[in-house]
Order: sequence, then C-alpha cells, then structure tokens
Amino acid sequence: MLTGEENTVRTKLPTLNLAASSRGGRPLICGHRGARIHAPENTLAGFELAAQMGADLIELDVRLTRDGVLAVIHDATVDRTTNGTGRVSELSWDELQALDAGIRFGEAFAGQRIPSLPEVLDWAHGVVYLAVEIKEPAPLQPGVAERIAAAIRDAGMADQVTMHHIQQPDITVVRQVDSNIHVLCDWAAYLSDPRETIQRSLAIGASGVIWDWRYSTAELIAEAHAAGLAVYAADCPPTAEGVREARLRGVDILEADDVKAMAEAISASAS
Repeated sequence: MLTGEENTVRTKLPTLNLAASSRGGRPLICGHRGARIHAPENTLAGFELAAQMGADLIELDVRLTRDGVLAVIHDATVDRTTNGTGRVSELSWDELQALDAGIRFGEAFAGQRIPSLPEVLDWAHGVVYLAVEIKEPAPLQPGVAERIAAAIRDAGMADQVTMHHIQQPDITVVRQVDSNIHVLCDWAAYLSDPRETIQRSLAIGASGVIWDWRYSTAELIAEAHAAGLAVYAADCPPTAEGVREARLRGVDILEADDVKAMAEAISASAS
C-alpha cells in the first residue's frame, strides 16, 4: 500500500483485476465497511486501517442526505454509528458533519466524521481499490446511480472500483457513464436458484456475482467462471483452513469484517 505522501502525487493503481486465477488462486481481500472489527465502520480512520492491514478493496456504503450529498454510511439512520439520531435522508450534510462517527466505537476514535463519497475517492486514489455499495432503497431515485458512477469517473477511478447491489433497471446507466466500472450483483439475496444469478448477471453486463460462502460450491463457481464472472464470497471464516477451501473452490474475492485475520489466513493458506 502507498503512503499518504505518495498519494498526494496522484499515483494510479493498475486496472482492477477480479480474477483469482491470474494471481495463482489468491483471492482479493475486501474490507467490509473498512476494518470494522478494529475501527469505526465507514470512516476514514477505518478505511486507512483496513488498507494498512492488507485489504485489496474496501467496501463502503452510500446514501443521500436531505440536500443530495453522497454520504458514506450503512444504516438508514445515524443512531447506531454516531452520537446523533435521525434518518440520513432527513438530515442535511451540515447536520451529518456535526455528528461524531467514532465515539461510539471508542474514545480513541472520537472526532471521526461521516465522509462523503468524493472525499473517500480522493483518499483512495493510488492507495486501495473500492467497492461502492448503493444503500438507497429500490427503485432508485432518478439520477442516483449516474451521480455515483460520475463521481467515480471524475475521480479517475473508474477502472479501480466495483459497484455493488445494483438492480437490473439501474445497470445500464452506470455503464453509460463509464463502462470500466465493474458491477457485482447480489441476485442471490432474493433468488432461490444460484444459477439464475449467473444468467441475470450476464444479461446486464455485470462483472461478477455476490454469494454467501456457504453456497459458493466449486461447481457453481466453475459455472460462474465459465460465464466470465468473478465470485465475491461473504462470510468465509478468516482462517487458513477456510481460505484454503476458498482457493480450492476458486473464490475471487473474500469479504472480511476482520481484515487483519483474513490477511494472515491468506498468507498461512499459501504455505
């Protein structure tokens, strides 16, 4: 990972390659909301720590404030992660910035703020890849997916970012903004047949599928790979045994709440 000083010269990371096969079977680590076991989720402190611990990608969540700012926060309300209350959609950006997004995690993180998507994109440039998840309820308001995709494009990170959980009516607008942005879909959240998730993902030009680790069998992953799709797996145990099994199955990306443990497990799995 690059240092903050190096990042100031706008070093660009190579184009994001999702295929584990090109890395000798090593899956990428995606830090779920940063390093949320060790630092407050969806904060710059958490993202920085995740990068230091070995995350290849950092997953984050985007919601709109009352005045239309792209805020990085998971929940529909600020109650769980800040010292405030209220729905994100009913608060202005200035009201969100007045909240402390670190104090509930611990005194050491007091003063952390809810970042905006452009702020995180600016920080991540040359440091780490990002996985941007749209948390707005479906169907999305007109223009939301385009605005997020445009922010990614304008930051010079179109080929270094995935967008997650975009439903079918919204996918074409993302690709119209910039076809280099990878899209990974979680059809499995509401489809009983994993093979249907492959077909639907192909139909909308997605780069991969998001599956629960427990259902990501070697057979299904082989079918996804044959279709040209990467497999992003959630809930894999961050142990050497779990990662060895993931590598045998062919998983391309492993989501991790505990980035440190997953990075250690990937190192151990190679021995």
